[in-house]
Amino acid sequence: NLSTQILVWDHNRDLLAQRFGASMSVPHADNYIAGAAYHWYSGDQYDTVQSVAKKYPGKQLIFTEGCIEGGPRDGAWFTGERYAHNIINDLNSGCTGWIDWNIILDMEGGPNHASNFCDSPILADTKTGTLHYQSSYYYIGHFSRFIRPGAKRLTTKINSWMTPATVDGRIGNTMETCAFLNTDNTIALIVTNRTEADMIYSLNLSQDEHSDPQTNSQNTFVCPPRAIQTIIIE
Repeated sequence: NLSTQILVWDHNRDLLAQRFGASMSVPHADNYIAGAAYHWYSGDQYDTVQSVAKKYPGKQLIFTEGCIEGGPRDGAWFTGERYAHNIINDLNSGCTGWIDWNIILDMEGGPNHASNFCDSPILADTKTGTLHYQSSYYYIGHFSRFIRPGAKRLTTKINSWMTPATVDGRIGNTMETCAFLNTDNTIALIVTNRTEADMIYSLNLSQDEHSDPQTNSQNTFVCPPRAIQTIIIE
């Protein structure tokens, strides 16, 4: 009569489908396995996450560990962008929960018994008693503050067009987004811009992607360079 839920694998995305499938193939295992846990250290295999979500509907897929290794990066901005990129793509691929690894470390990136010093959203100066809030702390907040428990993911699509501020000229490769319908019927739309220029975009709330945007609820917004923003739609 225990309520504890069991998540298997708890390692990288690359072998998620293979190892979760092996566990689920055991007779009656489905009765005891609540889902799978995975990490980001093997790269951006979001298609693997999506394939597992589609093959095993109803099972939880929880990201349980992501840490930027190599020591602390006090004041760095890319760390926050890395979190946003991973969280958005994981959620859009069927991930049902996302957990950071090490919310707070000291200025050395520890303590760590293996000397594997890392970065974290908050760095604590134990000598002065001060806290250093990093970009990743605020980036994570755009998801944890506005996507509430029980929210349902909505399908979003960026209609890509040419822009001079991206490496290959395509906005779809440097602007990412996800949206969720909260239980209070508000929609949380999160947008990131990894270019060096303002991104001016229009929001089309129609359920039909082929509909005329002029006949639907549409607004124009600006996402500043290297920024993240959340729009709450009543």
